[in-house]
Amino acid sequence: MKLTVLGCGTVVPELEKHMAGHLLEIDGKKYLFDAGPGTVYQILKAKVDIRCIDHMFFTHFHNDHISDLPALIWVYHSRLKRERPLNLYGPPGFVEYADLLSTKIIRAGELECELNPKEHDEDEFEVDGMKISTKKMKHMETIGYRVEHKGKVFVYTGDTAFFPGLIEFAKGADVFLCECALLKENVTNNLHMIPEECGRVAKEAGVKNLVLTHMYPETTAEKTMKIVKKTFDGEVIIAKDLMTIEM
Repeated sequence: MKLTVLGCGTVVPELEKHMAGHLLEIDGKKYLFDAGPGTVYQILKAKVDIRCIDHMFFTHFHNDHISDLPALIWVYHSRLKRERPLNLYGPPGFVEYADLLSTKIIRAGELECELNPKEHDEDEFEVDGMKISTKKMKHMETIGYRVEHKGKVFVYTGDTAFFPGLIEFAKGADVFLCECALLKENVTNNLHMIPEECGRVAKEAGVKNLVLTHMYPETTAEKTMKIVKKTFDGEVIIAKDLMTIEM
């Protein structure tokens, strides 16, 4: 497995950070997790052919996680063609969302590809021999993803506040890609994680590599790392755009 961070940012625009987007490579195949603004551009910068991505997974409907989905579909309007269906996965309500895109905004009849949207809540399914589990997160209608293949485990939270079930969901992850939006003193609602909680989950879940992403500008790497390391003594990585992590 190899993870490429396409965008590690938040809804707050920053020059050095694109919004949420992550590319997971397994046995030479590439899988997209979320697609905030600029994801298409970042895929190209990562030297990846968009046409090789057959499966795209979305955590929720906030624009910083999904707004480049229309662009990813529209590339198949006329210039690019694909013979395989484009498989799209998301939380409850996703099929309706995808249908709206394909009928009112993009007009699927003009596309040179077949769209295959599916929605998940808390269930398990297989894609290319991988076991994929989804779990409700504590953040509007959001699901996290757990991918297991050949003894390796990748877990991605999307956006979420802490809840006890997250520990079991992340258990034994080789890479735990966890949002860490806010420092404790900046919390104004119960929608995101703080460093203390990220460290706790990583420790109690026994993860190997904790990758922190979705950090607001005031959530500095130095402060965050110092807090997390008080609890978790494993590998801690602050995500950066176009960073790659091997598992």
